[in-house]
Amino acid sequence: MKRIVVRKIWLWVLLAAVLSLNGCVNFNDLKITSFKVDKVLPQGFKSVLWSAYVGVDNPSVEFSLYDISGTIKRGSAPLGDFSAEPVTVKGRTEGTYSVKGSLSLNNSVSVVELFSMLSDFRIEDCTVDLSLKVKPRGGIARKVVMKDVPASSLYRMIKNRLI
Repeated sequence: MKRIVVRKIWLWVLLAAVLSLNGCVNFNDLKITSFKVDKVLPQGFKSVLWSAYVGVDNPSVEFSLYDISGTIKRGSAPLGDFSAEPVTVKGRTEGTYSVKGSLSLNNSVSVVELFSMLSDFRIEDCTVDLSLKVKPRGGIARKVVMKDVPASSLYRMIKNRLI
């Protein structure tokens, strides 16, 4: 009886070790090599569909980003809520990925105002609330939530390494 209990304990320890190793993925070596806005299409007066190409150098394992959403604010006033479709980045490769999403404007902002803001747009004037889930292949998903992040800092974080 005692041998069975010891075996079960070792089995649980081994299972916990395997699960924790699967969750240990180092994203610090990941680099965003390029970012190019492909399209920005107005959808009525209150939303915009967008797509972009993102170049990624991923020396780590494959991972997926999903449930990507957030709010963009200029000063303290919200401009709108955004979301992006799930993206899977292949492991140990360098490639370009298409990212698509939408931006729903706040009631106080119209598409015409948004396009007129682009002429004097300064990224330093904006903050972002961001929420997403990261799931390494074979690992456990982790939710990342950030509030009131300066958009310029977020841009630098994305350019230098994944969040």
